[in-house]
Amino acid sequence: MVTSRFRTPLLRTAVCAVVRRRPELDRRLYAWQVDGFIRDREVRKRCVARLYEQFPATRPAFWRLNDDLIGTVMSRRRRIPELRAFAPPVRVVFGARDRYLNFRVARRFAALFPHSQLHLLAEAGHYVQVDEPEQVANLIVAE
Repeated sequence: MVTSRFRTPLLRTAVCAVVRRRPELDRRLYAWQVDGFIRDREVRKRCVARLYEQFPATRPAFWRLNDDLIGTVMSRRRRIPELRAFAPPVRVVFGARDRYLNFRVARRFAALFPHSQLHLLAEAGHYVQVDEPEQVANLIVAE
């Protein structure tokens, strides 16, 4: 996964140097990663190009996120009791075909909230809102 390249300091330095010198390689690496997140080929063509256009400006924030990703995740575990005490209903919507945040992750995430409803969209992947926008919208507005 792309984030692992940026989480390892030496590897991150090497990758950063290469992508600065070879912008086309940067674009191809990005497309290789993000292409797998979107099911429909035509949608993928439009979205990945548009997302990449926005990515360079966000890269410093992306690097900072990865600087302390594991530490942040571990420190947030202390807040799990707060999630379990959250009373309002929560809809958790995941793509059943997501290779990264799979159905096990979705179930564990939904289990954090006492009044959650888990919706695994059968044909959606990692970018569930791109693969199934109508279903996601309907779940957001449903009462």
